[in-house]
Amino acid sequence: ASITTFRYPASTMEQDPSIVVEATPLALCPQILALLDLDADQVHLLLTSAAQGRLSMDGLFHARQGDQYVGAAWGQIVPGRTAFTWPPRIGLDVHDSVAMQLQNSVDRYLQAAGVTMSQAVLPDLECIDAMRLLAAGYRHFADLDYLACSKTRFPSTRPKLSVEFAVVRESNRAHFSSLIESTYTNTLDCANLGNVRTTADTISGYQMTGQYRPNWWLTARHAGTDVGCLIMADHEADEQCELVYMGIIPEARGKGLGRQLVQQALWLAACQERQRLVLAVDRRNWPARNVYSAAGFLAWATRSILLQRFGAA
Repeated sequence: ASITTFRYPASTMEQDPSIVVEATPLALCPQILALLDLDADQVHLLLTSAAQGRLSMDGLFHARQGDQYVGAAWGQIVPGRTAFTWPPRIGLDVHDSVAMQLQNSVDRYLQAAGVTMSQAVLPDLECIDAMRLLAAGYRHFADLDYLACSKTRFPSTRPKLSVEFAVVRESNRAHFSSLIESTYTNTLDCANLGNVRTTADTISGYQMTGQYRPNWWLTARHAGTDVGCLIMADHEADEQCELVYMGIIPEARGKGLGRQLVQQALWLAACQERQRLVLAVDRRNWPARNVYSAAGFLAWATRSILLQRFGAA
């Protein structure tokens, strides 16, 4: 069952007046990011992306006691009025109420910035990060299985499919958006997401995943009718590509069309000569999990998703 509330004992909520929580200026970002348990390479990658204008550090906060930096938390805004929450990290001798001060500062910033939801990806619901975020008002949204299919399971020749695929053009973007929204009807994959964010915001998030390849945004057509969609992204540096989203409209489900979409995705990965195709799927979505298992996908991790809503979608 999902955990919906968590409250600290009242004694842990006492605040230390000697500790101040502040927004982090750009010059301090390298030092403060390191407090989030990021290694030097990760910090360098984030700062490079910030310098190139591909992400903002504005949601990074730190806790200071005198001239010592004793904690950090970050709300990383991404396209689609969404953010990723990097949970608070504090020093061993720092009172846990400081973690709550940091998280509250992050959430106030995100709300003021017009973000509609922020998500945290955690190992499980028993870790201290989950407890702190639940106490801050976050809710358990879903558990995701992260799957990968090795190139040894990729097709060696183009699959013979009854589904036809067409690249989405600018002229039919509106139709594609409507088609995507239709595939969300009665979905078992993060079923309540449509109540949290708009379809337009979700599509913006899809486009910013990995390396955007317009020719990997496909409409699936069967027996003269558009029945679904397939969206993939490339991760060249990791020698892998990602199945970002695939969906079938309700009236076309149960006909094996999902298997054909997966075969097309594997074929595109093979054509790109990637080592693997990866994806994430809601653990409750048993039809999709069965399709992926039959295609050769194996689970390599499970993560719990916690969400904070800041306004109506």
